[in-house]
Amino acid sequence: MRVFDWRISLLLVFSVWGMAQTGDSCCSAGIRPKSRRKEASTCVPASVASLNMSLLPSLASVNVSAESTCEFGARIRFSRDNKTDLYTYSNDYDSLLYMFPAGPYSDLLISVWEGGAHVGVRIFHVSSKSIRVVFDSQVKIVPDFILGPSDGPLMAVYDPGTNPPVTADIYSWNGKSFRKLRTVPSEHVYDTVRDILK
Repeated sequence: MRVFDWRISLLLVFSVWGMAQTGDSCCSAGIRPKSRRKEASTCVPASVASLNMSLLPSLASVNVSAESTCEFGARIRFSRDNKTDLYTYSNDYDSLLYMFPAGPYSDLLISVWEGGAHVGVRIFHVSSKSIRVVFDSQVKIVPDFILGPSDGPLMAVYDPGTNPPVTADIYSWNGKSFRKLRTVPSEHVYDTVRDILK
């Protein structure tokens, strides 16, 4: 009986020694050692959208391209003649849904983002020399953009606290920034806009 126990013990010793040599000593517990070799990244950013903005009065051209990042988020690149980088806007949390100029020769680029529980609205003022964010807000409902004969669009931003929204804030573009004009009941947005544009 002792001989049998001695042989089993000897077999266990050699088994443990063999696992130690191969680096598998933890495998009997269901745990695999982490590889120290860093895996090469195979992520390639994907193009989302691309457009060209012609700006008055010189009709200078600014190229705008958007691409998604590897996990979450996206970035928008502004360049002149597809050569000179002017500005890059990056967001690591929201995904870009769409973007569009506020008119045929407008210097405003409107972008709408999806962030799970919110909608992100970022508006850029674009020139051939510089780009800046002139509006950045998180809302529950995509705002309404109304193009008129003024310098820029009117924008109705709906109250995020109620569903359906009870009120909306009306903004106008004065050439430098968006200015809040008034707060109106949501069902009166278009009547208010019509009165403003008279």
